[in-house]
Amino acid sequence: MPRIGRVRCAFDTDPIAPKRTAKPKVVLTDEEKAVKKEETLRRAQLRKKKAEWESALTEWKGAKSHKGVALPAGTKALFKSDAKKFYGLSDKDIAALPFQGFNGSSKQVIPLHEIEAHAKRKFEATGIPYEAMTAYRAPHPLTVNGPHLTNLSGRPDFPRRYSRY
Repeated sequence: MPRIGRVRCAFDTDPIAPKRTAKPKVVLTDEEKAVKKEETLRRAQLRKKKAEWESALTEWKGAKSHKGVALPAGTKALFKSDAKKFYGLSDKDIAALPFQGFNGSSKQVIPLHEIEAHAKRKFEATGIPYEAMTAYRAPHPLTVNGPHLTNLSGRPDFPRRYSRY
């Protein structure tokens, strides 16, 4: 039995919509092909440099693996997640930095001066300009005032909306 197309009313006067056609294939000129090839080679070189950088990293070992070291009072620090976000660091980069852990918490803070120095070394080694990477970002550092998680101060630069205290 032959396939029946769309059933229409005998008095329908609207024309049948044509089938969609595929987009025409983009044809690049010789100049555009050369530029695209250069970009591909540049990205491959950056990936290679980044892989070399990450293979040269060694994991930082503190006195106690889960607690790290006690930072001196007044040290500016960032949480691990903020360091990764603001400075474009990977898990391997973070593992190579000294940190302070807290009892009863999985949070870790890393000294800000260590993060900035490591990020500058990374971007110099991989060929990415550090200033361009961090120009539009502004992290909110914490001040470490003691060995407990409650001794951190200075995180938000805005008042709490609903405060119990």
